[in-house]
Amino acid sequence: TTTTTTAAANNNQRVMNESNKRKKLKSRTATVPSGGGQGHTHADGYMKDHLDAWLETCLKDASNAQLSSSSEFLDYNPMPAGTGSGGGGGSGGINTTNPQKFLQQQMQQRHQQSQQQQREQQQQQQQSKHAQLQRNLLIGLILTAFCAQSVLCADLAISIPNNQGLDNVYYRIDYSPPYGDPAPNTTIPSREIGEEIQFSHALPGTKYNFWLYYTNYTHPDVLSWTVTITTAPDPPSNLSVQVRSGKNAIISWSPPTQGNYTSFRIKVLGLSGASSSYNRTFVVNNTFQHSVKELTPGATYQVQAYTVYDNKESVAYTSRNFTTSKSRSKGELRPNKCYY
Repeated sequence: TTTTTTAAANNNQRVMNESNKRKKLKSRTATVPSGGGQGHTHADGYMKDHLDAWLETCLKDASNAQLSSSSEFLDYNPMPAGTGSGGGGGSGGINTTNPQKFLQQQMQQRHQQSQQQQREQQQQQQQSKHAQLQRNLLIGLILTAFCAQSVLCADLAISIPNNQGLDNVYYRIDYSPPYGDPAPNTTIPSREIGEEIQFSHALPGTKYNFWLYYTNYTHPDVLSWTVTITTAPDPPSNLSVQVRSGKNAIISWSPPTQGNYTSFRIKVLGLSGASSSYNRTFVVNNTFQHSVKELTPGATYQVQAYTVYDNKESVAYTSRNFTTSKSRSKGELRPNKCYY
Protein backbone atom coordinates (compact mmCIF):
# COMPACT_ATOMS: atom_id res chain seq x y z
CA THR A 1 0.00 0.00 0.00
CA THR A 2 2.84 2.39 0.88
CA THR A 3 4.57 1.66 -2.42
CA THR A 4 1.37 2.32 -4.40
CA THR A 5 0.72 5.62 -2.56
CA THR A 6 4.26 6.79 -3.24
CA ALA A 7 3.92 5.98 -6.93
CA ALA A 8 0.63 7.92 -7.11
CA ALA A 9 2.20 10.93 -5.38
CA ASN A 10 5.04 10.91 -7.86
CA ASN A 11 2.54 10.92 -10.72
CA ASN A 12 0.68 13.90 -9.26
CA GLN A 13 3.92 15.83 -9.21
CA ARG A 14 4.56 14.89 -12.81
CA VAL A 15 1.05 16.04 -13.75
CA MET A 16 1.84 19.51 -12.40
CA ASN A 17 5.13 19.57 -14.26
CA GLU A 18 3.47 18.49 -17.48
CA SER A 19 0.82 21.20 -17.11
CA ASN A 20 3.53 23.83 -17.02
CA LYS A 21 5.20 22.24 -20.04
CA ARG A 22 1.92 22.43 -21.98
CA LYS A 23 1.82 26.18 -21.54
CA LYS A 24 5.35 26.51 -22.86
CA LEU A 25 4.57 24.12 -25.69
CA LYS A 26 1.66 26.22 -26.98
CA SER A 27 3.94 29.17 -27.57
CA ARG A 28 6.27 26.93 -29.64
CA THR A 29 3.50 25.35 -31.77
CA ALA A 30 3.14 26.64 -35.34
CA THR A 31 -0.06 26.84 -37.33
CA VAL A 32 -1.06 23.59 -39.03
CA PRO A 33 -2.00 23.99 -42.73
CA SER A 34 -5.58 23.17 -43.52
CA GLY A 35 -7.17 21.51 -46.51
CA GLY A 36 -5.82 17.99 -46.13
CA GLY A 37 -2.16 18.78 -46.75
CA GLN A 38 0.53 16.82 -44.94
CA GLY A 39 1.41 19.25 -42.22
CA HIS A 40 2.80 18.67 -38.74
CA THR A 41 3.33 20.87 -35.76
CA HIS A 42 6.89 21.82 -35.03
CA ALA A 43 6.33 20.13 -31.69
CA ASP A 44 5.85 16.63 -33.14
CA GLY A 45 9.46 15.57 -32.63
CA TYR A 46 9.55 17.14 -29.21
CA MET A 47 6.31 15.44 -28.16
CA LYS A 48 7.42 12.04 -29.45
CA ASP A 49 10.60 12.18 -27.41
CA HIS A 50 8.65 13.52 -24.45
CA LEU A 51 6.05 10.73 -24.68
CA ASP A 52 8.72 8.03 -24.91
CA ALA A 53 10.46 9.36 -21.81
CA TRP A 54 7.19 9.63 -19.90
CA LEU A 55 6.18 6.11 -20.93
CA GLU A 56 9.55 4.69 -19.83
CA THR A 57 9.16 6.36 -16.43
CA CYS A 58 5.63 5.01 -15.98
CA LEU A 59 6.69 1.50 -16.89
CA LYS A 60 9.61 1.64 -14.50
CA ASP A 61 7.43 2.92 -11.64
CA ALA A 62 4.83 0.26 -12.32
CA SER A 63 7.48 -2.43 -12.23
CA ASN A 64 9.05 -1.13 -9.02
CA ALA A 65 5.73 -0.79 -7.27
CA GLN A 66 4.65 -4.25 -8.50
CA LEU A 67 1.21 -2.91 -9.44
CA SER A 68 -1.42 -5.25 -10.81
CA SER A 69 -3.04 -2.45 -12.75
CA SER A 70 -1.68 0.61 -14.49
CA SER A 71 -4.86 2.65 -14.02
CA GLU A 72 -3.04 5.24 -11.90
CA PHE A 73 -0.95 6.16 -14.92
CA LEU A 74 -3.74 6.13 -17.44
CA ASP A 75 -5.65 9.24 -16.36
CA TYR A 76 -2.97 11.59 -17.53
CA ASN A 77 -2.60 12.68 -21.13
CA PRO A 78 0.65 14.58 -21.60
CA MET A 79 -0.22 15.58 -25.16
CA PRO A 80 -1.73 19.02 -25.56
CA ALA A 81 -4.93 19.20 -27.52
CA GLY A 82 -4.58 19.93 -31.18
CA THR A 83 -1.13 18.40 -31.64
CA GLY A 84 -0.51 15.39 -33.79
CA SER A 85 -1.95 14.92 -37.29
CA GLY A 86 -2.41 18.10 -39.16
CA GLY A 87 -5.34 19.09 -41.40
CA GLY A 88 -8.01 16.70 -42.51
CA GLY A 89 -5.68 14.13 -44.06
CA GLY A 90 -2.36 14.90 -42.43
CA SER A 91 -0.16 12.03 -41.31
CA GLY A 92 3.06 11.48 -39.52
CA GLY A 93 2.15 13.04 -36.13
CA ILE A 94 1.66 11.31 -32.76
CA ASN A 95 -1.77 9.68 -32.33
CA THR A 96 -3.10 10.97 -29.04
CA THR A 97 -6.73 10.00 -29.35
CA ASN A 98 -6.38 7.23 -26.73
CA PRO A 99 -3.15 7.46 -24.71
CA GLN A 100 -4.51 5.05 -22.08
CA LYS A 101 -4.85 2.27 -24.64
CA PHE A 102 -1.46 3.12 -26.09
CA LEU A 103 0.18 2.83 -22.68
CA GLN A 104 -1.56 -0.45 -21.96
CA GLN A 105 -0.39 -1.86 -25.28
CA GLN A 106 3.17 -0.74 -24.63
CA MET A 107 3.21 -2.24 -21.14
CA GLN A 108 1.74 -5.51 -22.40
CA GLN A 109 4.23 -5.67 -25.25
CA ARG A 110 7.18 -5.11 -22.95
CA HIS A 111 5.87 -7.67 -20.49
CA GLN A 112 5.62 -10.23 -23.29
CA GLN A 113 9.13 -9.39 -24.47
CA SER A 114 10.45 -9.84 -20.94
CA GLN A 115 8.76 -13.23 -20.60
CA GLN A 116 10.12 -14.32 -23.97
CA GLN A 117 13.65 -13.32 -22.93
CA GLN A 118 13.31 -15.27 -19.69
CA ARG A 119 12.12 -18.36 -21.57
CA GLU A 120 15.03 -18.11 -24.00
CA GLN A 121 17.52 -17.72 -21.14
CA GLN A 122 16.08 -20.75 -19.33
CA GLN A 123 16.24 -22.79 -22.51
CA GLN A 124 19.85 -21.75 -23.11
CA GLN A 125 20.76 -22.66 -19.53
CA GLN A 126 19.11 -26.07 -19.88
CA GLN A 127 20.89 -26.72 -23.17
CA SER A 128 24.20 -25.64 -21.66
CA LYS A 129 23.65 -27.91 -18.65
CA HIS A 130 22.81 -30.90 -20.82
CA ALA A 131 25.77 -30.19 -23.09
CA GLN A 132 28.08 -30.08 -20.07
CA LEU A 133 26.66 -33.36 -18.80
CA GLN A 134 27.24 -34.90 -22.20
CA ARG A 135 30.85 -33.66 -22.25
CA ASN A 136 31.37 -35.10 -18.79
CA LEU A 137 29.93 -38.36 -20.01
CA LEU A 138 32.21 -38.42 -23.04
CA ILE A 139 35.41 -37.76 -21.11
CA GLY A 140 34.55 -39.14 -17.72
CA LEU A 141 33.08 -42.60 -18.16
CA ILE A 142 35.10 -45.16 -16.27
CA LEU A 143 34.62 -48.89 -16.55
CA THR A 144 35.76 -51.15 -13.72
CA ALA A 145 35.50 -54.91 -13.58
CA PHE A 146 35.73 -57.33 -10.71
CA CYS A 147 34.83 -60.95 -10.05
CA ALA A 148 33.86 -62.43 -6.72
CA GLN A 149 35.85 -65.57 -6.01
CA SER A 150 32.78 -67.47 -4.86
CA VAL A 151 30.78 -66.68 -8.01
CA LEU A 152 31.74 -67.93 -11.45
CA CYS A 153 30.72 -64.77 -13.29
CA ALA A 154 31.96 -61.24 -13.91
CA ASP A 155 30.42 -58.04 -12.54
CA LEU A 156 30.96 -54.61 -14.07
CA ALA A 157 30.37 -51.08 -12.83
CA ILE A 158 29.96 -48.32 -15.42
CA SER A 159 30.67 -45.09 -13.56
CA ILE A 160 28.89 -41.90 -14.72
CA PRO A 161 30.39 -38.87 -12.94
CA ASN A 162 28.33 -35.73 -12.29
CA ASN A 163 25.04 -37.45 -13.04
CA GLN A 164 22.43 -35.05 -11.61
CA GLY A 165 19.41 -37.29 -12.02
CA LEU A 166 17.51 -34.87 -14.26
CA ASP A 167 14.05 -35.53 -15.60
CA ASN A 168 13.70 -36.34 -19.30
CA VAL A 169 17.29 -37.62 -19.39
CA TYR A 170 17.93 -41.28 -20.17
CA TYR A 171 20.79 -43.69 -20.78
CA ARG A 172 20.45 -46.70 -23.06
CA ILE A 173 22.97 -49.51 -22.64
CA ASP A 174 23.55 -52.12 -25.30
CA TYR A 175 26.23 -54.82 -25.53
CA SER A 176 27.37 -58.01 -27.24
CA PRO A 177 27.40 -60.95 -26.63
CA PRO A 178 23.89 -60.67 -25.17
CA TYR A 179 24.58 -62.28 -21.79
CA GLY A 180 24.21 -60.14 -18.68
CA ASP A 181 21.95 -58.03 -16.52
CA PRO A 182 20.40 -55.56 -17.33
CA ALA A 183 19.41 -57.05 -20.64
CA PRO A 184 20.81 -55.63 -23.88
CA ASN A 185 19.20 -52.45 -25.21
CA THR A 186 17.87 -51.40 -21.80
CA THR A 187 16.88 -47.74 -21.22
CA ILE A 188 17.41 -46.37 -17.70
CA PRO A 189 16.21 -42.93 -16.44
CA SER A 190 19.00 -40.71 -15.19
CA ARG A 191 17.34 -40.28 -11.79
CA GLU A 192 17.51 -44.07 -11.20
CA ILE A 193 21.20 -44.48 -11.94
CA GLY A 194 23.00 -42.56 -9.21
CA GLU A 195 26.69 -42.51 -10.05
CA GLU A 196 27.04 -45.83 -11.87
CA ILE A 197 25.25 -48.53 -13.83
CA GLN A 198 25.65 -51.96 -12.26
CA PHE A 199 26.15 -54.75 -14.77
CA SER A 200 26.21 -58.34 -13.53
CA HIS A 201 26.14 -61.97 -14.69
CA ALA A 202 28.57 -61.36 -17.53
CA LEU A 203 30.37 -64.36 -18.95
CA PRO A 204 33.91 -64.85 -17.58
CA GLY A 205 36.80 -64.83 -20.00
CA THR A 206 34.76 -63.06 -22.68
CA LYS A 207 35.27 -59.97 -24.84
CA TYR A 208 32.29 -57.61 -24.54
CA ASN A 209 31.44 -54.66 -26.78
CA PHE A 210 29.48 -51.94 -24.93
CA TRP A 211 27.55 -48.97 -26.34
CA LEU A 212 26.02 -46.26 -24.18
CA TYR A 213 23.47 -43.80 -25.63
CA TYR A 214 22.44 -40.47 -24.09
CA THR A 215 19.01 -38.86 -24.55
CA ASN A 216 17.52 -35.54 -23.45
CA TYR A 217 14.75 -33.37 -24.87
CA THR A 218 17.08 -31.81 -27.47
CA HIS A 219 19.51 -34.67 -28.22
CA PRO A 220 17.74 -38.01 -28.73
CA ASP A 221 19.71 -41.26 -28.57
CA VAL A 222 23.24 -39.88 -29.00
CA LEU A 223 26.03 -42.49 -28.95
CA SER A 224 28.16 -41.09 -26.14
CA TRP A 225 30.52 -43.92 -25.32
CA THR A 226 31.69 -47.27 -26.66
CA VAL A 227 34.36 -49.69 -25.47
CA THR A 228 35.54 -53.27 -25.78
CA ILE A 229 36.50 -54.97 -22.54
CA THR A 230 37.59 -58.44 -21.52
CA THR A 231 36.10 -59.96 -18.41
CA ALA A 232 38.38 -61.81 -16.03
CA PRO A 233 38.50 -65.57 -16.67
CA ASP A 234 37.60 -68.22 -14.13
CA PRO A 235 40.42 -70.13 -12.40
CA PRO A 236 41.40 -73.66 -13.47
CA SER A 237 39.55 -76.64 -12.06
CA ASN A 238 40.52 -80.15 -10.91
CA LEU A 239 43.95 -79.15 -9.63
CA SER A 240 46.07 -82.10 -8.47
CA VAL A 241 49.71 -82.82 -7.53
CA GLN A 242 51.55 -86.10 -8.02
CA VAL A 243 54.76 -86.39 -5.99
CA ARG A 244 57.33 -88.38 -7.96
CA SER A 245 60.26 -88.21 -5.54
CA GLY A 246 61.77 -85.99 -2.89
CA LYS A 247 62.67 -83.39 -5.52
CA ASN A 248 60.09 -83.74 -8.30
CA ALA A 249 56.31 -83.36 -8.62
CA ILE A 250 53.84 -83.15 -11.49
CA ILE A 251 51.03 -80.56 -11.29
CA SER A 252 47.88 -81.18 -13.35
CA TRP A 253 44.66 -79.18 -13.86
CA SER A 254 41.66 -78.71 -16.15
CA PRO A 255 40.63 -75.53 -18.00
CA PRO A 256 37.78 -73.35 -16.65
CA THR A 257 34.31 -74.82 -16.95
CA GLN A 258 33.14 -71.73 -18.91
CA GLY A 259 34.75 -68.84 -20.72
CA ASN A 260 37.93 -68.58 -22.75
CA TYR A 261 41.60 -68.91 -21.83
CA THR A 262 44.99 -68.46 -23.53
CA SER A 263 47.46 -69.68 -20.88
CA PHE A 264 47.88 -70.60 -17.22
CA ARG A 265 50.11 -69.25 -14.50
CA ILE A 266 51.33 -71.78 -11.92
CA LYS A 267 52.86 -70.48 -8.72
CA VAL A 268 54.70 -72.77 -6.25
CA LEU A 269 55.44 -71.50 -2.72
CA GLY A 270 57.47 -73.19 0.01
CA LEU A 271 55.61 -73.42 3.34
CA SER A 272 57.95 -75.36 5.66
CA GLY A 273 61.21 -74.16 7.12
CA ALA A 274 63.41 -76.01 4.65
CA SER A 275 61.46 -74.71 1.64
CA SER A 276 60.33 -71.27 2.84
CA SER A 277 62.59 -69.49 0.36
CA TYR A 278 61.15 -71.36 -2.60
CA ASN A 279 58.94 -69.08 -4.74
CA ARG A 280 58.64 -69.77 -8.43
CA THR A 281 56.11 -68.95 -11.15
CA PHE A 282 55.62 -70.84 -14.40
CA VAL A 283 53.59 -69.77 -17.47
CA VAL A 284 52.15 -72.77 -19.28
CA ASN A 285 50.65 -72.75 -22.78
CA ASN A 286 48.81 -75.45 -24.73
CA THR A 287 48.96 -78.06 -21.98
CA PHE A 288 47.33 -78.82 -18.63
CA GLN A 289 50.26 -80.09 -16.59
CA HIS A 290 53.72 -79.00 -15.52
CA SER A 291 56.66 -80.78 -13.87
CA VAL A 292 58.30 -79.06 -10.91
CA LYS A 293 61.90 -79.93 -10.06
CA GLU A 294 64.59 -79.07 -7.52
CA LEU A 295 62.25 -79.37 -4.58
CA THR A 296 63.43 -80.11 -1.04
CA PRO A 297 62.76 -83.65 0.20
CA GLY A 298 60.26 -83.79 3.03
CA ALA A 299 59.17 -80.15 2.56
CA THR A 300 55.64 -78.77 2.21
CA TYR A 301 54.58 -76.58 -0.72
CA GLN A 302 51.48 -74.82 -2.00
CA VAL A 303 50.42 -74.67 -5.65
CA GLN A 304 48.32 -71.72 -6.90
CA ALA A 305 46.86 -72.01 -10.40
CA TYR A 306 45.56 -68.95 -12.36
CA THR A 307 43.90 -68.66 -15.77
CA VAL A 308 45.00 -65.99 -18.26
CA TYR A 309 42.90 -64.67 -21.15
CA ASP A 310 43.82 -61.74 -23.38
CA ASN A 311 46.49 -60.65 -20.85
CA LYS A 312 43.91 -60.57 -18.07
CA GLU A 313 44.42 -62.92 -15.15
CA SER A 314 41.72 -64.56 -13.10
CA VAL A 315 41.09 -62.80 -9.81
CA ALA A 316 40.50 -66.09 -8.04
CA TYR A 317 42.88 -69.02 -8.07
CA THR A 318 42.77 -72.74 -7.28
CA SER A 319 45.26 -74.02 -4.69
CA ARG A 320 46.50 -77.28 -3.20
CA ASN A 321 49.21 -78.22 -0.69
CA PHE A 322 51.59 -81.15 -1.04
CA THR A 323 54.64 -82.59 0.75
CA THR A 324 57.59 -84.20 -1.00
CA SER A 325 58.87 -87.58 0.14
CA LYS A 326 61.99 -87.94 2.27
CA SER A 327 64.97 -89.34 0.37
CA ARG A 328 67.31 -91.98 1.83
CA SER A 329 70.99 -91.34 2.28
CA LYS A 330 73.47 -93.32 0.22
CA GLY A 331 74.35 -96.69 1.77
CA GLU A 332 71.22 -96.67 3.91
CA LEU A 333 70.01 -100.24 4.45
CA ARG A 334 66.52 -101.32 5.26
CA PRO A 335 66.22 -104.02 7.91
CA ASN A 336 65.01 -107.31 6.62
CA LYS A 337 61.65 -108.52 7.78
CA CYS A 338 61.49 -112.08 8.95
CA TYR A 339 58.36 -114.10 8.58
CA TYR A 340 57.90 -117.25 10.66
